[in-house]
Amino acid sequence: HSPSIPPHEQRDVYRTVKRTGCEACIKFKIENGVWIVDKFKNVHNHPFIDDKQKHLIRSYRHMTNTNKSILTSMAGAGEYWLTLRDCQNFLQSNRMNLISAGDCQTLINHFNCLQSNGSNFSYTFQLDEEQRLTNFFYFGDVVFDTTYRTNKYNMICNVFFGCAFLSDETIASFVWAFQSFLKAMGNKAPKTIFTDQDHAMANAIKTVFPNTNHRLC
Repeated sequence: HSPSIPPHEQRDVYRTVKRTGCEACIKFKIENGVWIVDKFKNVHNHPFIDDKQKHLIRSYRHMTNTNKSILTSMAGAGEYWLTLRDCQNFLQSNRMNLISAGDCQTLINHFNCLQSNGSNFSYTFQLDEEQRLTNFFYFGDVVFDTTYRTNKYNMICNVFFGCAFLSDETIASFVWAFQSFLKAMGNKAPKTIFTDQDHAMANAIKTVFPNTNHRLC
């Protein structure tokens, strides 16, 4: 602990704080037990948080009685040695189990149709021990994805040439996806790969693309 900073304030020393000087506010006063709006200013000098991220705001986070009951039951059953990623992988695998054989066959039929048109379209898929579709990868269908934008200029910044759908986020699944990509590219590895801080993906990149520069976006 730093001797010049009180212990209760030290936790905020290294916290990144961004202030914009926004003057938007609302103030109340109480007259005879009645709350009255005394001041209201609705002019902001910053963009609002995206709808997809609102659940991260403290005021939006809450636990329902059902959530509490489930956690209580798990705690009462004993210790569970698992991580958040383990839970996410289980839920993803569970969703894959709900995909019917007809859906999988329709997808493969569609890919066969695209491939038969004489284009450079290619695809591959992976089955589990029970012959159920788990992962699939396709390449050659150019898609402009307008949902990925830069923070500062709000400009479209990337183009998809291929796509992989994985049932989990394990090293083995990422290795399979990268190997499928490498095969579609004629065994020509990319010079640089930008990813988030996913350890499984980073390990898979070292395995499949040992000479590729891996950077965090």
